[in-house]
Amino acid sequence: MSTNRLSRQYLPKKTEFIGIENDEILAIQKALNNRPRKVLNYRTPNEVMLGIEKPLGVALHG
Repeated sequence: MSTNRLSRQYLPKKTEFIGIENDEILAIQKALNNRPRKVLNYRTPNEVMLGIEKPLGVALHG
């Protein structure tokens, strides 16, 4: 899902941006950057930018 589509959860179409406070924008930014994305192999954009590897989450028994 694209970032533009995800942002519509917080800012619906026809939203007047002039009345949005900076704190609200920062909160939306934080939420979107910490949301796992399928396209990023279920890592968050922050994890990708910081180079953080996530474990696969599957335990293999031999």
